[in-house]
This record gives sequence, structure tokens and C-alpha cells, in this order.
Amino acid sequence: MSSVPVSLTDMQEDALAELFNLGIGHAASLLSEMIQDKVELTTPKVEIVPIAKASKLLFEANAEEISAVEQSFEGGIDGVAMLVFPHCDSLELVKQILKTNLPADQLSELESDALIEVGNIILNSCFGCISDALETPFQSSLPTHIQGNAEALFGQVSKISCSEYVLMLYMQFNLPNHKVTGCVNFFMSLSSLVIFIKSVDDYLKRMMSL
Repeated sequence: MSSVPVSLTDMQEDALAELFNLGIGHAASLLSEMIQDKVELTTPKVEIVPIAKASKLLFEANAEEISAVEQSFEGGIDGVAMLVFPHCDSLELVKQILKTNLPADQLSELESDALIEVGNIILNSCFGCISDALETPFQSSLPTHIQGNAEALFGQVSKISCSEYVLMLYMQFNLPNHKVTGCVNFFMSLSSLVIFIKSVDDYLKRMMSL
């Protein structure tokens, strides 16, 4: 197990940040149309971390209560993608989308549909850019909204996807008069993760041969 690569080189991280940034830029344009105001998404920071460390990173960055949109994917690489927000930030995002000042207890009833729409835009933009660049087709399930304790939700998804590691993309949503922290997580089995890293290396070789 220790001989299997489970981290990214600087070159791999830079390549993935650049690729995901293209997808995130496309997602930002679609979100701007949705809220009819400018939305900026920062260039994502990319890293692979063990599941246990991933949930701790979320605890450090966010509240324990999270709101997430998850979507399974399969093809050359299988796994589960999860867009995560601190619960308080997800409610602010929903307010911006729905252009409402409803109190949180009423807003939470509308949260699920609004976040599924946001997750569908961001996750599929990520799938699209990676699929094209790595020449790896993906098929994805319909997105679903989940909410709860970060450690418990990460544990459930890692069990379903047989994941020991997670590819994390940290980013910030700059909304009108508010900043929202979000994180896209790709849970993959070790075999899928190895194929994914090899696909990144193959992509870099193609780029260097141009």
C-alpha cells in the first residue's frame, strides 16, 4: 500500500488547478446569470488528503454542521463528488439566489432545491473540464442535497465509494456584499485514484509534446 502514490506533485497540482479553474470560471458565469449579479469564484487550491484529515480540515475551516450536494460518477474513473458549504454560508447563498430576506427557519425549506441547482452547475462544470482534458468520459447521477455533521457525512460517503483519500478543491464564492467558502471533494477508491493520477500525467505529456 505504501508504494502506491496518494499525493500530487507540484506539477500535477498546478495542472489540475488550471483545469478546474476553467470549469469554475464557466460555473461562475452561470451562477451570475442565476442571481443576476456578478459572482466570482477564486482559483481552487487542489490537494489529495486521507479521509480522516479531510474532515478535520473542514472542521478547521467551517462549522461542524455542513450542507452538501453529492453526485456519483462513473466511467474510466468511479467515485462520488460532494460540494460542501458551512450551513450558515449555504443559507446566505440561497438568500442571494432567491433574492429574499426570509428568516433562516423559513429559508431552510427552500435550501435543498436551490443548492441542488448550484451543485449541478459547479459539479458538472468540474466533470466537463476534467473529462475533456484527461480524455476520460464520465457519467453522473442526479445530484442530491444532504445536511449534517461533517465527519459523519464524510464517513458515509467514503464507505459508499470505498475511498481512503479525497481530492479536495477549496474555493471562495465572492457574492455581492458577501463571501461564501465552499469545497468540492472527489471521493475515489484507491484504484480509481491511481488511474486519475496517471491520466493527469498523460495529459501533462501531451501538453509538453505540443
